Amino acid sequence: MDHRLQARERLRKLPDAQRTAWLDIAEEEFRAFGFEAASLNRILTRATISKGQAYYYFADKGELYRAVIERAFNELARLLDVKSTKPDSVADYWQQTAVLFGNVTTILKRNDRLAELGRGIYREAKAQAAIADLLELLHRRFERLIESGQELDAVRSDLPLALLTNMAFAAAREADRWFALNTQNLDQRSALALNRRVFTLFTAMLAPSEGVNASAQSATGSLVLAYIIIKIGRAYGWGVLAGLAFVGVYLLDLGRIFPVTPNPMSPLLATLEWIGTGLGVALALSSVALRGAASTETSAKPTLPMPVVLGLTLLALTIVAFATKSAMGI
Repeated sequence: MDHRLQARERLRKLPDAQRTAWLDIAEEEFRAFGFEAASLNRILTRATISKGQAYYYFADKGELYRAVIERAFNELARLLDVKSTKPDSVADYWQQTAVLFGNVTTILKRNDRLAELGRGIYREAKAQAAIADLLELLHRRFERLIESGQELDAVRSDLPLALLTNMAFAAAREADRWFALNTQNLDQRSALALNRRVFTLFTAMLAPSEGVNASAQSATGSLVLAYIIIKIGRAYGWGVLAGLAFVGVYLLDLGRIFPVTPNPMSPLLATLEWIGTGLGVALALSSVALRGAASTETSAKPTLPMPVVLGLTLLALTIVAFATKSAMGI
């Protein structure tokens, strides 16, 4: 067995009181001075440990720092009190994940000791190198979280798992780094509000691309096809089919048949989607009416008044904007 692994095992087997006393002294030094500026000699002097004895239990300063951070991670996990209940639906999965994210912020706002240890990790690259295996363990747990979401169709599966995990983990770590270094002066309520906004970006990245985005795509398609039909005065049969198809898409979205993100649909967005449904019906009926008018011998090529065209265009763009805003959680 590697010397480092042997030393870690010996440290774990120490009586709890002795191990706790040593790690408490080391933690105080690392919190006060950071990883690089911390003095191993000061730690050993305060703990009344000889260098020979020290190296029997931890190979170097990096290993001692790793032991301190591993203890902090375990303490955070106990405070989070993560339940092993497996989510049974898309909404349940995202609800549990959102609670987990929020609880991390809450605990670190209340426990400055753990928060300062977290800040220390992000301040120094060598500190991160010293705990590389602990970060890899978090990465693997993150991958399992994503896999469990894919099993429920709560997380997209159109990308390789490794790529999706790496992207999401990098985003989560960057959010964690920013919170660690920049939210000391925020009160808990403000920090949680910011956490929720960050979480919506996280879900937008991981959630399947269907769902509420379908309304934006449908509105865009309605606008383009309506323009073509009015502009060239033909393809009325396709206009009827397109209008009915858009009605179907909106109703499926309103009925939550598509996979959806955990962000609830706002009353305004629901209203706009009902308007979009009406526009789909109007597109189908208008196409039928225009086709009938075009088939008469006396009529000129049918058109709609420009104010009507502009009004429909503005309304469709409004639906696109609000559907996209809701999908992104902004």
